[in-house]
Amino acid sequence: MKRSLLFIALCGLISTPSWTQDSVTRARQLEASGNSAGALQALADAAARSGASENDLAAYAHALDQYGGAGARDAYAKFAARSTSPLQKQSALRRLVLLSL
Repeated sequence: MKRSLLFIALCGLISTPSWTQDSVTRARQLEASGNSAGALQALADAAARSGASENDLAAYAHALDQYGGAGARDAYAKFAARSTSPLQKQSALRRLVLLSL
């Protein structure tokens, strides 16, 4: 429960256009209803789109990290590479290093 709240809080910190917010909102709703696998799949689909936003990539990386997904390192690397915010890039790279230990 605590990790779910952290995931939701992290997703809410990143401001996005309304069309990208839909995938994160949908994932939050799925997770709140107990469908964690569906939430992760919704975020995976959003992050895999050719026009995936920074928010989609960040939310997917955080979700994989939260659930111990094997692709968390790759997701954080992709998010860090695409991030335009120095603070978000630094945070993603820090988490990437920690996952590599």
